[in-house]
Amino acid sequence: LDMSSSLKAGRLEALRTASSSLLGGLTPNDRAALVTFSHAVSRGQALTSDVDLVRRALHEATPSGATSLVDAIYAAIAMAEPGDRRTLLIVFSDGIDTASWLQPDVVIRAAQRSEVVVYAVSTAPAWQIPPLLRQVTESTGGKLLEVDSSALGRAFAEALNEFRQRYVLSYALPGTPAPGWHRIEVKVTTRGANVKTRNG
Repeated sequence: LDMSSSLKAGRLEALRTASSSLLGGLTPNDRAALVTFSHAVSRGQALTSDVDLVRRALHEATPSGATSLVDAIYAAIAMAEPGDRRTLLIVFSDGIDTASWLQPDVVIRAAQRSEVVVYAVSTAPAWQIPPLLRQVTESTGGKLLEVDSSALGRAFAEALNEFRQRYVLSYALPGTPAPGWHRIEVKVTTRGANVKTRNG
């Protein structure tokens, strides 16, 4: 979650309310974590099944400083644990990156190697939304949601609901190519159907 100084009181309260509602929609088998960012990236709470710990960290976070969006997405991807669990990463920001050390292509490569599905929620004007948000959501099969502060709760709920409707389709090719990232494309023959998937 973006906690830079541009997050004024009204928007901060809307973000806390939307995030708390999202936590309330989790099941006992789910786990959650919190990463906040301004000029620095902070792990507010490591992955836990105790959502009250995450909620407490959420209410302790206060806005200040610049925006390290690229660094924060990388840190959040790195927190995801490998294995059979699917991981949803919701990134909220209200502006452009002004303080990251990492380059966006580093984040894209990390996202492609991970099992994380990224949904980005932005309240910035369309011309101010960082291209990275669209790139990382497309490469992981997620979505970029452009909303105003009053719709944050609906956007977070949409991300969680869509994520819960996903499933894994696996296949093996004869003569498997070298290890690494390979582009894939999924098509369906049903008219009017829309498939959302990782692009590799």
